[in-house]
Amino acid sequence: MVLVQAEAGKPKAISSRGRWRQVIEIDEIWRVEEGWWRRLPIRRTYFRVHLEADVDVTVFQDLVEATWWIQKY
Repeated sequence: MVLVQAEAGKPKAISSRGRWRQVIEIDEIWRVEEGWWRRLPIRRTYFRVHLEADVDVTVFQDLVEATWWIQKY
């Protein structure tokens, strides 16, 4: 789980290694909804963002649990 400051459902700052980094630009947004037939379906909104200090990450909000995560590749 990761700490995210959001505004209108979009990330504005992300805490990474104990330091807040501002989101400079959101490069891409997409939503995944699947497994609606399961007890816990997957409902996520993904954001590929460019942070200050020239860092690019993908974060997603789990819409079922209302938590934020960094996508690991």
